[in-house]
Amino acid sequence: MISLYDSFSTLKESYYNISIDPVCLFSDSMSDIRCYNFINEHFIKGKKKKVFSITDEYMDAYKENGKHRHTVSLYLMGLYFKDIFDISIKKGMSNHFCICGWQDFEYSWYLTCLYHDVVSCVEKIGKEYFIKNDLFSSNLFIQYKDLLRFDKEIYEKYYDYRNKRDRVDHGIAAGIKLFDSLEKSFNDATNGHRWSENATYRHGNLYWRQEHLPHFAYIADAVCCHNIWLVNANDKEKSDIYTDNGLGQLVVHKEEDKLQLSEYPLQYLLCLLDTIELTKRFRNLDAKGILENVYIQKQENSIKIGWTSLIKSQPEFFRWYSSIMTLSEWMGIIVGSCFHKDDLCCLELKLPV
Repeated sequence: MISLYDSFSTLKESYYNISIDPVCLFSDSMSDIRCYNFINEHFIKGKKKKVFSITDEYMDAYKENGKHRHTVSLYLMGLYFKDIFDISIKKGMSNHFCICGWQDFEYSWYLTCLYHDVVSCVEKIGKEYFIKNDLFSSNLFIQYKDLLRFDKEIYEKYYDYRNKRDRVDHGIAAGIKLFDSLEKSFNDATNGHRWSENATYRHGNLYWRQEHLPHFAYIADAVCCHNIWLVNANDKEKSDIYTDNGLGQLVVHKEEDKLQLSEYPLQYLLCLLDTIELTKRFRNLDAKGILENVYIQKQENSIKIGWTSLIKSQPEFFRWYSSIMTLSEWMGIIVGSCFHKDDLCCLELKLPV
C-alpha cells in the first residue's frame, strides 16, 4: 500500500499542465492559501474565472474559510483513481450526449471536484443568501431535466428541508450556480457562431462544442447531488421524516434505490471519495500529517484503505470510520471487515463489476 501523500507525488501535472507539488500544497502553514491558488489557477487557465466567482463578498468568505485542502486532496485522489473510473464515466456520459473523443476525465473532474464545495461557506453566512426562485428557474431544470438524477421537485423539497434546519444545502446551490455560470460563459464566448457550418468554435487555445452544454449539466447535477443524503428504510425515524417532507424517493428500500456506479458514475466517484477524504475532518493534525498516515491500494474493482495508530487516536476517527462502514447503506458498494496488514488497520471497498 502507498500513503495518500506518496500517491499524490506520483501525479506530475493537472489539467491545463498545472504542476502538482504535494510538498508545496500540504506541507506548512501556507497550505490553505496554496491550495486555494491551485484551485483558482484552473479556472483562470480555463478562462472560467467568472464561473468560479459568485460575488466579491462571498468569494472573500470562501477564500478565508473554504475547504481548500480538502478540495485539492479530493481532486488528487480522483486523478490517482482515474484508471478505475474513467471508462464508467465516459460510458455514462455517452449514454446521454456525444462525447466524440473530446471529453477528458481530468476536465470533467476538475470542474466537478474543484467547484463542489465553493458554496459551503454560505451555511455560515446565512440561509437567505440565495433566492430560491432564482435558483430553481435555472435552465438546468428546463432544457436539461432529462440528464438529472431526480425530478426538480426533489431538489426543491430537499432544499426546503435543509432550510428548515437553518442550513442552506451547499451542494444544490453550488450545482445550479455552476451550471448557470458555465452556460452564460459558453453563450458569451460563442455568440454569433454558426454551429450548422462548423461544429467546433475555437478561441485561442480553447475549443467550444454544443455538446459542452449537456456536459455542464451532467457535471452540475453531480455537484447538486453530492450533499443530498439518502436514508435507509431501516432507520424508521429518519425515513419517516423524509416521507413527511415529500422526500420518500430518497429512502432506500432495495439495492436499486442506492447510488449506482453504472447509472451515475461521476456522482458515484465524487460521493465515494468525498466520504473517504480526511483532511476536512481531523482538527489536530496538519494536512501532510494526515496524508502520510493514510494508505491506499487500487485494484481493478476495489480500493483498500489503511491507517496508522496516529489516525485512530484522533477524536474524529470513529465518525470518519463509521461514514465508510455505512457506505453500503446508500451506495452500490461492499465494505469488508476491518483487517490488519503490517502496522495498519485496513478496509477493502469492493466496487460493482
